[in-house]
Amino acid sequence: MTDKQRLMFAKKLASLPELGSYAPIGASADDFVNKIADELLDPTKSDFYKPFLEVVGFKLV
Repeated sequence: MTDKQRLMFAKKLASLPELGSYAPIGASADDFVNKIADELLDPTKSDFYKPFLEVVGFKLV
């Protein structure tokens, strides 16, 4: 996944109601998007997002 794709999918993930409870309290929407984008780079954290990525249109290979 390119950086551009990672940010695009992070924005989509941040807007999912299912992930809303994971947003840091007091953080802006952009902060939450950046948090997700950073976690998508971390193999230990990115597994959590795999089912949600499929929901927003990312095809896992």
